[in-house]
This record gives sequence, C-alpha cells and structure tokens, in this order.
Amino acid sequence: MTQRLADWLMSRLADEGIGHVFVLPGGGAMHLNDALACQPRLQAVACQHEQACGIAAEAYGRTGRPGAPTFGVAMVTTGPGATNIVTPVAGAWIDSVPMLVISGQAKRADRLRGRPLRQTGVQEVDIVPLVRPITKFAAVVEEPADIRALLEEALHHMRSGRPGPVWLDVPLDVQAAPVDAAALRPWQAPVRPAPSTVDFAALARQLRQAQRPLLLAGHGVRLSGAADALQALAHEAGLPCVFTWNALDLLPHEDPLNIGRPGVVATRAANFAVQNCDLLICVGARLDPVVTAYNRAEFGRHAQKIVVDIDAHELDDKTDLPEATRLALDAGDFLQGLRGALGPAPLAVDAWRARCLRWKLDHPLHPQGSFADAGPISHAHFVDALSEATPADTLVATGSSGLAVEFLYAGFRNKPGQRLFLTSGLGSMGYGLPAAIGACLGQGRSPMIAVESDGSLQLNVQELATLATQALPICLFVMNNGGYASIRNTQRNYFQGRYLASGPDSGLRLPDLAALARTYGLPCVTIADSHALAAALSGAMALPRPCLVDVQLVPDETLQPKCAAIPLAEGGMVSMPLEDMSPLLSLEALEAEMLTPLSPRSRQARGGPC
Repeated sequence: MTQRLADWLMSRLADEGIGHVFVLPGGGAMHLNDALACQPRLQAVACQHEQACGIAAEAYGRTGRPGAPTFGVAMVTTGPGATNIVTPVAGAWIDSVPMLVISGQAKRADRLRGRPLRQTGVQEVDIVPLVRPITKFAAVVEEPADIRALLEEALHHMRSGRPGPVWLDVPLDVQAAPVDAAALRPWQAPVRPAPSTVDFAALARQLRQAQRPLLLAGHGVRLSGAADALQALAHEAGLPCVFTWNALDLLPHEDPLNIGRPGVVATRAANFAVQNCDLLICVGARLDPVVTAYNRAEFGRHAQKIVVDIDAHELDDKTDLPEATRLALDAGDFLQGLRGALGPAPLAVDAWRARCLRWKLDHPLHPQGSFADAGPISHAHFVDALSEATPADTLVATGSSGLAVEFLYAGFRNKPGQRLFLTSGLGSMGYGLPAAIGACLGQGRSPMIAVESDGSLQLNVQELATLATQALPICLFVMNNGGYASIRNTQRNYFQGRYLASGPDSGLRLPDLAALARTYGLPCVTIADSHALAAALSGAMALPRPCLVDVQLVPDETLQPKCAAIPLAEGGMVSMPLEDMSPLLSLEALEAEMLTPLSPRSRQARGGPC
C-alpha cells in the first residue's frame, strides 16, 4: 500500500511519541504541511517566526522525562524559512539539546546541484552545507526510497553520545512522492564499541582520601537522565556540590550540600568552595569561560581533578587542567559506577561540609533586610521575591542574555522539583517566550512561569500571538529595565557614557507592555514599586493565564559580586582569580576565607607585593 512520503514521515514522528510540531508553513513545504494537518496524532503549533519554531522545539525536548518526548520537532519552508531557524539550531548544538528540523526545498529538477550559480529553484538556498557544522547529521532526501533510512540515521545521531540537533531537507517533489512503507529500507545502526573500563574502586579510594572534595555538575547530568543518580550520590556520601546555570535545579537551593553556582557571575560561596577544594569532580560540564572566569588553568588550582565528559573532543581540549584525570564517559554511567564503588558510608569530611555551608550562610548574594520597603524595585529584590513566590515543582523558562538574566541566575533560590533552563552557550536574545511555549507543551500544559527581559522580549515579541492562541497556562514576567541595561553599563564604564541603541535616550524605543498585552488580549498587571512586592507577585500569579506581568525595575544597576579586572594605581589591569570577586574583600578577610595560598594577583590588586 502506497502513501505520500510526507504522510509516512508524519506518521513515523507520531510513532516516536512526539505530540507537537512547531511550524511556520510555506510553499516549499506544502506537502509536509498538509501531511501534518492530516495526521491526527500530531498537533501543529503555528509560530510567528521560524526562529521561534526552533526555540520552542528545543525547549520542548528539554522537558523530556520517562514516558514523555525527549526531543522536539520544528518544520519550516525553504530559503528564508530555513535560514531563519539557524540560530536556535546553533544554540541546541552548543548546549547538546536533541531536536529535529525538517525543511522544505525546491524540487529536485530546479536545484543548483553544484552548478556555479547562486540560485535556480524558487526561494532556493542549499541549506545542508550551511548547517552541517552545527548539526550532528544533516542530509537532503534525494530519493523517496531513502526516507526511512535517513530519518532513522538522523534520530540515532541525535540521541547517541553527546546529543544535538539534526536536519532533514526534503525537496518538494520528494515530499509528494508515493512510497510503500513495507518496502522502505531501514538503517543499520553501527555496532557500538565496548565502553572503556573505568577503575571505579580507585576513584572511590581517591574520593575517600580527599579532605575537601567537591562535585561540579553540569547540563550533561540532566541530558543523561542522571538527576536522581546525582542526588543519591551527593546525599549518601555527604558530598558538597556546585552547579552550572543549566544544572542549578539538580539540588534545591536550601539543601545544605548545594553550595551554589561558580563562575564570573556567582556567589562568593561557590567560588570559595571551588578554589579551596582538594579534589574537584566535574561531571557533564564543559568548563566554559564564564564558569572558569576565563582562566581554566587556575580553576580549582590546588585540587586534583576528575573530569567526566561523554565528548572526547572536550576532554582533549582540557590539557590546561593540571593534575586532571579525564574520562570519556556518560555522566549517568559515571555517577552510578562511583556510587556503587563508594558504598553507603558517608565521607569523613564533616569539617569541610561545615565550612562550605558557612560560606553559603555568611555570603548570601543579598543579606536579609537589604531591600527597600518602598520605591523603585531593584533587580535583586525582584529575583528574591520571585524565588519566594514561585511554588515547588514549577517549570521556569527564562531569557538567556543581559543584566536581568545575570541577576536571575545569580540569585534565584530554586525549590524542590523546580526546573530552570536557558540557552547558556549561545546566550541569544529572544529565547524566553518561545522557550516557554515549547516547554509548556512538552510538559503537558502544566502551569508554569516565564521570566524574560524587556529588550530580549522584542526579538520574538510576535510569539505573544502564539501564547494567546494556544491559551497556555503561562505567567510571563518581564524584567523591564528600559532597554539593554548590560550594554548601557558597558558603554558607561568603557566608553565615557557614549550611549548607542541601548535605551530611550540613545535611539532604542520599546513599546508599552500593558498596551502590547491588550493588543494580544492578554491580562496584564504592572508592578512599579517595591512596597508590598511579595503581595503584588502573589496577585500576579493569580491572574487568568496566559498573562503578562510588567515589573518595572531600576534602569541602571550593577550586579555584584562579580569577577572582574581591577585597574592598578600605576596603570594597567589585573584579572582577578575566581575567589577574589569585586567588590574586593579586605586582604585580611580574604585570607580568613582561604584554606589554600592566595594568588599573587590578590595582593597586587591591593597594592601589596606579588
């Protein structure tokens, strides 16, 4: 029995457990679009821009859990439809998020096929060579009979090893071609090599011999489905932990073993823990510059290190880590293996655990009572109040760049069962709203909140229409600081206040959010004063959803503490080590916190001898 190839493809996606496809239709994908409309097991989610399709599909896959989809699908047309989705594909590539992009293409007879021309087919762009560097697999379906093999190969690469995005480009005539499902040849998966042998007993001995061990968990733990394994290991061993931003929800903030999130934008406690530990176990974290303060060689500089990453290329890039054991291994396999070898007895590191917890208690991001009772709302005050107001077991989709996001990830105190995520590697503006749409659908339309900044919102503001059309139970908080506060800070600090396109006084005009919400028929409330902020947030949470909450913040603030370069009296700058954040503590206070020798740069920045 024959059927249209496009119909077979949609049926096959439904068989994978995918319930939604994020789509912006176009003539170059017309048979794919029609097949989606004809497939009762799939719901088309019509987005207003292809970039939003890709972001929503990426976030949809991030919410995967046992019994739920583990990847999202975006479908676009040829030419500009395909080029518009490249940004979220790049984000998924960097953050190792599985997703499938299906693009329409000009029919085979009209395609360039290597000729030295720029275009022959209608809206033709040869997209596959453009996206190969940022996908795990990308191919044109040249022959209808190859569709099953190509789809199965794409899905295999998408899921195996280090996950990532894949892409199938389907010419118009191939979409419409008849295929016999029974005759389609399958793809033969290669035989997987035997996993390398790891001496977990030796690693367990090394951990038990350490006096100040610390575990750094990254997004790879979540991708491997090992959240429960990490929690079990940490609690059974009594092992203090720190987390990257995309992994911050692996332990609740109030858990005494959660010491925080290290890096340039961080709490002092997390950075003190990293720089004072004698054994640093890094699992599923690629140790990017924001985490290591642009100096990986001195990250945990007095510690032995065990670095676990499923991607051997990432390990090969870490030769600048002294005294490091590098293991190419799945995060879940490592955590389970180490837990089994370690046994149930906790580590004998009571003094170290107490020291880590004291750092956490003594160096909160903002001490109690530091917020004004009335007047303009500071970013930190809003984040603190939002942490209190957000219930446990809530999904929180966020924006990915700018001062507002830095305040959010530095200060949000996550509760049990909460999930937070962003596209941390790419940090693209416009991520928060479409990510919330995809995540909400991926978790079965459960009520959730989204946090975005006013500047970033404008890059995908059209998706307010998608939010309203889908009637999703999302409360969208907009951190409104009047434009691009982070860029304004840079222009003020480095360019003598020569402002350009960063706020209303420098050519950037942003719309009134309440008026915008009315345009899309969304309930909206504006919060502009810190008086009774907690009550105002509770009231906003009770609005009919979807809704928009305009939180008007102090327009020009600086986030502290933060790793920075400090100007010297004799001229020049010195980049501070991870533990020595701005504003600098006194030399005596810093020495009291450090169990390891100070960096010479800490003395140099305070005018002392190196």
